[in-house]
Amino acid sequence: MVTGTMRAINSTGDSKIEWDKNNPLEVAEARNSFHNYLDKGFTAYKGKAIGKGAKLTVFDSDLEMIVLVPPAVGG
Repeated sequence: MVTGTMRAINSTGDSKIEWDKNNPLEVAEARNSFHNYLDKGFTAYKGKAIGKGAKLTVFDSDLEMIVLVPPAVGG
C-alpha cells in the first residue's frame, strides 16, 4: 500500500519514490533519498505547493506528496 510519493524533477522528467508509512524499510529508503537530494542542492516542497511557503528541510513520512526541485542554474 503506497501512502507517500516523492517526485524529483530532473533532466528526464521526474523520478518517483513511493513508500508505505507502516513499512520502516521503505520509510528509511525514502528518507535517505530525500536527504541525498537535499545534499545535491535540491529544494523540497510539501505536496504541490511549490513556491507557496511549504518548503521542507526534514523528511515527513506522513505526507502524501513531496516534490524535489533541482537548484537553479544561472547563465
